[in-house]
Amino acid sequence: MKQKGIMIELTSLLDVIFIILFWVMMQMQQQQTQMQTDTEEQLAQAEQQVEEALQQVEEIRTEADQKIAEAWKTAEELNEKAFANQKALDSFSQGNLITIYLEYVPDGIISVSEQRETLVEFSLELSETVISERILQAIENSEIGKNQVILCALVYDGDTALYKDVLKLNAVLKQISAERPDFYCATMNTARN
Repeated sequence: MKQKGIMIELTSLLDVIFIILFWVMMQMQQQQTQMQTDTEEQLAQAEQQVEEALQQVEEIRTEADQKIAEAWKTAEELNEKAFANQKALDSFSQGNLITIYLEYVPDGIISVSEQRETLVEFSLELSETVISERILQAIENSEIGKNQVILCALVYDGDTALYKDVLKLNAVLKQISAERPDFYCATMNTARN
């Protein structure tokens, strides 16, 4: 007997293969679409991060520019103050300073002088505010008063001056320093101990 070969009907098998192929292609298409969506989302996130980073860089640059401007301004102010201080020291080295003398002839007298020229004299019995005003007025009217920095010396004889009077004058000078920050005054006791 002759065997006839088995006949396989390929139509249904081809249908199954095409369905599987179609399903694989659909899956690949979905994966490709998903990958494209993910890529676009990641790209959008990256662009947003770049924008935020650029914005932070701009803020930092603006802040740095502001700090640099402030530093330059401070440096200029310090330079101006240093110049004013040097000018006052040069003037002081030439003997130009305001001298406040506390004397007792016969009562307490305060005299304000510039280069040994008396600008004003008044009684120690006045109030601290009035004394402060008179000293400031004398300084303003003097040649030294035109400077930014004013150097001053309080001179008294510790053997004759009363401690309360020296304290009163020191309080007045502190008050003047509060009103004029560039007013510097040294205290000199001429008593021989």
